[in-house]
Amino acid sequence: MSSRLMQMRPEFIVRRGRFDELEAIRDTHEDSIQSLGTEFYSAEVMNEWGRNRPIEPYIEAYHNGDINFVAKDSEDDRVLGYSAYSLKDGKHWLSRLFVRGAEKGRGIGSALLREVENVTRESFGRELWVTGTLSARAFYDAKGFEFVEDTISPVGRRDDLFMACIVMKKRL
Repeated sequence: MSSRLMQMRPEFIVRRGRFDELEAIRDTHEDSIQSLGTEFYSAEVMNEWGRNRPIEPYIEAYHNGDINFVAKDSEDDRVLGYSAYSLKDGKHWLSRLFVRGAEKGRGIGSALLREVENVTRESFGRELWVTGTLSARAFYDAKGFEFVEDTISPVGRRDDLFMACIVMKKRL
């Protein structure tokens, strides 16, 4: 076997997420935050935002109609990334998109974004909105999103700690 084939990373599949995968989704979210956010956010934000996340917000979002997509390793079935679509106040939202840090650059985020774009189109949406992290700005710029405004988001469920974010939209 050639060394090139030996070095290839396993493929991934993207499909709708299931309720029984919410813990793996939460763990993927934490990994992504800890791997990719440290350059943009303070240690306090990183500790509160990216560690020991409760499962309840994921369960609540699932029961409120968010549609999750997962990218899974085709060999070991690990969740490598996930995205979520929601419809709020008449706007179509990419409410979450996170990829494990070690998996960055494999096309996982792009594949997960396409699934949310497809649901938006199927729902007759013409725009997709996102409140993104500063660490994700380059990704969204490259995918055709336009900057709308700077904003802040509460960290976790705290009302005394905030992080800088950006609101962007993409015409579909």
